[in-house]
Amino acid sequence: MNAATLVLRGLRHHARTHLGVAAGAAVATATLVGALVVGDSVRFSLRRHAGLRIGAVDAALTSHDRFFTDALAARLAASVPGARAASIVEVAGSASTAAGGRRVLDVQVLGVDADFFALSPGGPAPLLPALNERLAQELGWSPGDEVVLRSEKPSGIPGDMVLATEEDNLAPLRLAPKAVATDEEFGRFSLVAGQVPPATVFVDRAELQKALELGPRANTLLASAPEEAEGIESLETALRNVWTLADAELAIRPGDGFLELVTDRIFLEEPIVAAAETLARPLLGVSTYFVNGLVHGERATPYSMVSALAPLGGTAGAEALGMYAFLPRDLRPDEVVLNSWLRDDLEASAGDALELFWFGLDATGKLV
Repeated sequence: MNAATLVLRGLRHHARTHLGVAAGAAVATATLVGALVVGDSVRFSLRRHAGLRIGAVDAALTSHDRFFTDALAARLAASVPGARAASIVEVAGSASTAAGGRRVLDVQVLGVDADFFALSPGGPAPLLPALNERLAQELGWSPGDEVVLRSEKPSGIPGDMVLATEEDNLAPLRLAPKAVATDEEFGRFSLVAGQVPPATVFVDRAELQKALELGPRANTLLASAPEEAEGIESLETALRNVWTLADAELAIRPGDGFLELVTDRIFLEEPIVAAAETLARPLLGVSTYFVNGLVHGERATPYSMVSALAPLGGTAGAEALGMYAFLPRDLRPDEVVLNSWLRDDLEASAGDALELFWFGLDATGKLV
């Protein structure tokens, strides 16, 4: 018996065992290959959906209820060769058919222009106003149907604050959509990762700004970086260089021998105050608050504004008090200075005791 005969007889004798091993190896191989194929398919789908969702956008700045000048995008793009940028208005709202048949909540309302669609995955810009495929399907929209859009007007005062007005703050906008934006036309646009696209309506930016009474302001900045490796870094550097006080909702207003740093919002945030304190000049902080009433004996004056003044920045800040000569240098924390009108209305004199009543706010600005 030679070696070949021994091998053949061994294979024949253990045929079932060898077949089982071969079958197991085949099943394992098929499983591994299938898993690799499925994984590659999932990665491809995720990559494709991400590309449709953000298009050519490499960097984004979102400020939510804060609004910068919409010219910021143009200044940014001009300062970085090869970069593109778009300023958009992004707010939440609801949409319904004009006949009132269907209503969709949690709608992404975008005020856009041609610069926005230049960052799309590659499709042509749709005619505005436009709905994306999901919103059109949920509304049952057909060409010629009108859509009523409702969004809350942005405000520097949170709605639950005591200073907020109780009047209706909704901005209705009646639209006659001209197109349905496909995925390639940025119909899936969202800065939030997800497999399901948001229900979105695209409106001309100027028209939405007018409806929301914003003026030429936006709250989302999108940008594509140049091809070089340091593209994102160049965008960040350029943004710092082109950023202005107006983009932070701040302004410097000249006064009688001094300058005021003011904002349309209720308060200046701590980082802004900290930055101002680094200036080599006297600083005076002014905080004005709404009080429910001031009482002197049986006399009361309701709904008044009370201002507190204090130096900022240590010794240099103390010099700022000289700008307000009407304030006594020895004014104590429990003392106030009245103007002549309030003095006469309360029939108060120097040294009299006053009571002040007001609502308090917590750290988030909510009424407590």
